[in-house]
Amino acid sequence: MNHPNLDVNHEEKRRNSNDYEKVILDKSIFYIESILYGTGV
Repeated sequence: MNHPNLDVNHEEKRRNSNDYEKVILDKSIFYIESILYGTGV
């Protein structure tokens, strides 16, 4: 028996986790740059 819903949920979770990782990456890059350039957080 196929469960197409499971595939959709899995795909959505993967997309969400990718967005989450991007946000963390952006924030840490911003944080590191603010330290390097002394602009503060």
